[in-house]
Amino acid sequence: MMIINVLFFMILCVISLNTTNFNGVIMASFEGKGTLILEKYDTANTSLGYGTAEELQFPIGSNTKLFTAVSLYQLQEKGILNISDDISLYLDQDDFSRFGFPNISHYCPKLLGDDECQKITFRNLLSMGSGIVDAWNCDYSSTSPFVKYCHPFEAEGNGFYEYQDSMAYYVAQFINSPLVFSPGSNYSYSNPNFVLGAYLLQKLSGQFFGAYVQEHILDVIGMSSTFYDPWMGVYGSHPHQVNEYYSYYDSSEPSQPISVGVCHDELNLGGVGGTGGSVSTSVDMHKWYLELFGENRGSKLFSDPKTIYEIVAQVNPVFNNPKIQDGFYAQGVAVWYKNPTDSWPGLIMYEGGSKCSDTAIMLVPDKKLLVSAFSNTPRIYLKGGYDLLNKISMEEGGMKLYNEAMNNGEVVIDDGGAWRLAKEMSASFL
Repeated sequence: MMIINVLFFMILCVISLNTTNFNGVIMASFEGKGTLILEKYDTANTSLGYGTAEELQFPIGSNTKLFTAVSLYQLQEKGILNISDDISLYLDQDDFSRFGFPNISHYCPKLLGDDECQKITFRNLLSMGSGIVDAWNCDYSSTSPFVKYCHPFEAEGNGFYEYQDSMAYYVAQFINSPLVFSPGSNYSYSNPNFVLGAYLLQKLSGQFFGAYVQEHILDVIGMSSTFYDPWMGVYGSHPHQVNEYYSYYDSSEPSQPISVGVCHDELNLGGVGGTGGSVSTSVDMHKWYLELFGENRGSKLFSDPKTIYEIVAQVNPVFNNPKIQDGFYAQGVAVWYKNPTDSWPGLIMYEGGSKCSDTAIMLVPDKKLLVSAFSNTPRIYLKGGYDLLNKISMEEGGMKLYNEAMNNGEVVIDDGGAWRLAKEMSASFL
């Protein structure tokens, strides 16, 4: 039966690779053992040397969030915290001094125009249900009252930087902002949830985020090709890490690129550890998912077998994200249940990345099928071709011009379809 599944999957992969703009690595594990790896590359890793598909390391961005969730649940098992606790119990005047507000001694999150303190739990943070303002992505309309609390990444002086108290610097950008909704009443994808969660992890564990994850997760499972890189490679090269690229196309003549260039975030994703900043391979991420969600159910990481069921519980329905229709944002991972009364999801999935990388991974537990698609080269279609490219590249305020062109439909981005490919491959077995 497994041979039939492998052949069927291989046919689907070949068809998909030849009908999409995907550039990267696809990997599938069948029944936790049979493995298929396919790759399609125009550009992978040039200056640092090309590695095999198994070795290639991608920035996994928001897939880091599951590390944060698992870490906080480990602290719960040690009796250091309770996931249902009000996080204000763990924030004091010393913390607010680090945030730059020495006169505040107690965390009192409030709704806009209300003086009553709201209760935010660790579970609210991990399920994107706290109501904390989306300070950086800032996906609010221009008329929203929350726009004034935004700190967009492109703003001068607001790149991600890593230093001893850098998480405190970023927590300061949202900790006193009003909540968008009452904690536990809604869903809103907001990276600050996991930054605050990681800040509390560091405080309560006594370790920096990367050190904790390395000791208590990566070393335990044997994820030797995964690491938290708070400086985005600036202080050390990694021979198997993919370069990231832009491919620019004239939308009127999309057959050949008009320009290809190396892409790098203008900000340091590691500066807000807990929500991004990690690098991994397809092989390691499969190992991670199979340990947590396979037959082991996280037994190497948790002492209580019920813990993993809490992490994948149907916590927060996702209504406004087309990528997770009818699904739930559990805690650091998205889940979909065949029946509301089921104790285990029918599909476990997530997507992360950086400016030019997209990493998607999906597990179909009943079929014991795990699929991942990692891409490193988005295509950017420009209405106006070279003229628009020169304008956004050469003129002062190019990023602003680029965003305006995107809003006007003059710029269209194809991220390589990693999520789409992984979803199509998984859905074929549901």
